[in-house]
Amino acid sequence: MFQKDERHTLCRQWFTHVGLNISDLSDKQLRARLDKVRKPYDTFSKSLHRGNNEAKLKDYLFQQQSHFPLVSAMPTVPSVVPCAIENAPATPPADHPTGDELTHLKIASSGRQLAALRRSNEELSGSLLEAKNREMIYKDLLKEKTQSVTTLQADLTKLQGKAERSASHIKCVETQLCSAKEYIGKIRQTNFYKRLKRQETNLKKREENLKDHEDGGCIQTIERLKHKLKLCQTANSSLRAKLNSVKEKRQQDLDRHNQLTADLLEEAVVHTVKTTEEGPRKKFTHDVIKTTIGLISCGVSAKNSGHVIQTVARNLFHTDIDDKDVPSERTSLRFADQGHYLAKYHVAETVLDSDNFDIHFDGTTRDHRKYVGQQVTTSAGSLSCGFTEVATEDAKTLVDVTVSLLQEVAQVYDKDDTERCFKAALQKCSGLMSDRAAPNKLMKKDFNDLRKATLGTEEDLQFLYCNAHYLLGLGTSAEKSLKELQTEWGQQRIGRDNAAQFGHWQAKEAAAVRYVRMACKVLGPRGDDQCGCRDAWLAYCEMTNKTSTVPSFKSNRFNSIFYGATKLLAHRDDIIEFLSDYMPSRNQKLESVLKDAQSEEVNVFVATLAMVYERITGPYWTLLCAGETSYAEFFLPVVELHAQLREWRDYSASIFSPHVPSLFSIQVPDASSLAALLDLDEATQQKVQRAFSHFCVNFVAVTERQLDDFLPGGRYHAVQDPQVLERLRHSHITNLLGEACFGDLDISIYTHRNSSVHHHSTLTMLKRNKTMKAWFNQKSNEEQRQLLLNASSSGPEMRKRHRENDREVKASKRQKLQLQQQRTEADRQKKAREKADIAQEIRQDGGACSSAGDVDRLLERKALQREKLAALKTQIRFFRHVLGFKSELLKLTQDLPGLEQSLKEFLASQDPFPEHRDRVDNNLDEEDEPSESDSSASEHENDQRVDSDGFSFAQTGQTVAVFYDETFHVGTVTNILSADEAKVNFLKKSSLDNNRFSWPAKEDSDTVSSVFVFAWDFLLEPISTNARMWHVPNSTLQEQYNLYVEKYC
Repeated sequence: MFQKDERHTLCRQWFTHVGLNISDLSDKQLRARLDKVRKPYDTFSKSLHRGNNEAKLKDYLFQQQSHFPLVSAMPTVPSVVPCAIENAPATPPADHPTGDELTHLKIASSGRQLAALRRSNEELSGSLLEAKNREMIYKDLLKEKTQSVTTLQADLTKLQGKAERSASHIKCVETQLCSAKEYIGKIRQTNFYKRLKRQETNLKKREENLKDHEDGGCIQTIERLKHKLKLCQTANSSLRAKLNSVKEKRQQDLDRHNQLTADLLEEAVVHTVKTTEEGPRKKFTHDVIKTTIGLISCGVSAKNSGHVIQTVARNLFHTDIDDKDVPSERTSLRFADQGHYLAKYHVAETVLDSDNFDIHFDGTTRDHRKYVGQQVTTSAGSLSCGFTEVATEDAKTLVDVTVSLLQEVAQVYDKDDTERCFKAALQKCSGLMSDRAAPNKLMKKDFNDLRKATLGTEEDLQFLYCNAHYLLGLGTSAEKSLKELQTEWGQQRIGRDNAAQFGHWQAKEAAAVRYVRMACKVLGPRGDDQCGCRDAWLAYCEMTNKTSTVPSFKSNRFNSIFYGATKLLAHRDDIIEFLSDYMPSRNQKLESVLKDAQSEEVNVFVATLAMVYERITGPYWTLLCAGETSYAEFFLPVVELHAQLREWRDYSASIFSPHVPSLFSIQVPDASSLAALLDLDEATQQKVQRAFSHFCVNFVAVTERQLDDFLPGGRYHAVQDPQVLERLRHSHITNLLGEACFGDLDISIYTHRNSSVHHHSTLTMLKRNKTMKAWFNQKSNEEQRQLLLNASSSGPEMRKRHRENDREVKASKRQKLQLQQQRTEADRQKKAREKADIAQEIRQDGGACSSAGDVDRLLERKALQREKLAALKTQIRFFRHVLGFKSELLKLTQDLPGLEQSLKEFLASQDPFPEHRDRVDNNLDEEDEPSESDSSASEHENDQRVDSDGFSFAQTGQTVAVFYDETFHVGTVTNILSADEAKVNFLKKSSLDNNRFSWPAKEDSDTVSSVFVFAWDFLLEPISTNARMWHVPNSTLQEQYNLYVEKYC
């Protein structure tokens, strides 16, 4: 056998020869690789020893090729002669084999041996593949078992925990058992059992004694005693029954006497009740003040408060109160002022005692008067702060009104430290709520800046928006969608628009919206009294055993279109039958409603609006009115609404399924409209689905625009900041309280037409602030007395301040009117000067052109191109601005030939001076300067003008007023004879108005002396398009004429 070193050397030699790169491997590394194939290596060594050297060496080398990197393609494996191997030297062979070895190698490379090697290689490849598959299977099994072991380990851990807990429980039970045993042992050691045994012994002795007595003949005695006992018991029961009867009778008598006593005391107290206090002034008691305030809060007028007190006293307490002992109308109004003060103090105390509060504000207009309503919201609820009248509802005014409210609250709460209370209220104010109007947005920014500057803080207010106004956006979007659908479906004229009798009526709104509005007005409450038929409609419903559900179009401005559509859809057949058969003499409005109700196209759109109410606006309105969702949680329903609208935008077939869950899981209370929708035929339902999908396209846009703060990425979507959550904890999602207060204002204005805004605010606060009564009653008697005293002194002052504010508003309105009048007057004077300048330029050019020949002569007189262009533009301005002609030919944006052609075409198309062609003198001096008009001369100027040397004729075209017997005439100077005489062409004065003149049919001219001219160079303007009628603006000619007559005549 070979030695170990010899085998390594031989292997290195043959591995190098067959192309395996092992030159970089040390003996240790080679030994490590050979260890991986130890068994084949031993087999090979044994084969070499037995003489099977050639075949075994081939198999061995081919099997171990994968353990060594190849350097080149593997050559043919040579056969090994045993003798050559045995006679191999111990030292490593040379790099190349000898000649005999090459001969043996060539002999070994036969086809049979190569085939054997290939088969061996294929078998090895198959075995290797099978081994890999088995390895993968083993790995999967190992992974599965590992998971099973992990699960079992987890279960084992749980069981161990349970075992530990059970062991501890067992220990506790054992401890308790030991304690019980010790206690039982202690009990047994006491004298309890001894006493029990003694009692048992005594009992036995007594039983024995009893037996002895029975045996001794005592049984008869016992029976006799038992009989007596029964007789005594019967007698005792009878006596007890009699005693109870007597007690009940006496109790009834006592109750009757007590009731009589109470009635007598009450009557005595009533007869001794005084409504006034003792003293010379006889002030009313606080009870009377509180009663009067309560009556006013219930809607009783100040005039009738005293009568109500007298009526209640007479009918309930059987006493009469004299008229002088009840408040008069004026006194009741003073008590109402005290109620206003108490309401404001309630607001102040609630606000300053709270952690945070929001200010709600909104504006409205009633009888052309602008009001701003304000409310505050705290964690305890919402309180109304009344109304303030303003001249203009701009951002600055809104900021001033809000600051005034906080200052008034601070002054009411602590009159001596108003500044501190104002800053405290400003600090606690955490948010402002209103709608999305532009002045409101600017107001919030300005008020936030003012708050930062006052408090020196960088904390921003929360700008909250009333989410009920989102429904107004949906209504506007729905009308827009209806118009788009009418155009898309080719139904621009549907319903009444197809009727000839309505051909001249304008169709500004969609047909379905028009039908809902007009039908609710003529059939619903608070509708059109002149053209409506509400009474006949109710009689028809009563006759047919039906209930009218047609709403008022004014009841809910946020949801009126959609809610009205649901009711009209349910009443469609009734409306058609009523108007067709029971109203033969219909006016135009009723005829319009009938035509729209009979139209199937209109009915499709009305059904779509009703479906919007059932699926979207109805649940949304119910959610808002419930008031159970805070502002911080409102993003949840908004996200649900947005997702549902997007779904319906793409696919709306599910809207007619009664099993589809409603939005927000809120079911609309009235199911009649849904039943009417489900009764529609299939073709109509398909059209409604298409229209509903189109609606949802625009509704998604409205949602993303108005409710973006609550959508993902918005400011109030899933708020996590605890500080913001705390400030939003009390915030409401709507400003519906403000809308309700405006409703109260409508009623107050209707019932108290001449009352002040202060009184309207008092009625609203006393009615809406429900917690005020409990707040006042929980005060002590001394606190109530002090509050009423403060209200008595501060209430009139507060009313005086509010009335002063009303006067300032009126003054602001007057100032606004004056400014407007000044601007109008300035504009009018500017236009008059412009007209005078144009007229002067016309006179300098020789007069206005009346034909194409005049235009040619005008251009011939001008030498330069620039002068010609300016002259033509002056002519066009004269016709447009002075004479008031409106024509497409009178345009200034043209070149010279275009202006010339346009002016000639205009003069040829119409005669601008049909009744007086030659009234303009063409002999004017072009170099004369135009004189300024002076229509408002003073008396001193008039005195100078009437002197003989005060006026002289200077230029032609000058306007003059000339004295004649008992009158005066106005004209223009046409020819100057001298400085003292000139020829004047007069205008005809109107017999009805001394300041209205006209050109006479024939020329009326005369030579005039300057001494009879009392006014000159005044402005004379045309007031008709044909320049026939003229007047003098701001004329003082009559006054100057009177002064002239007074001085010289």
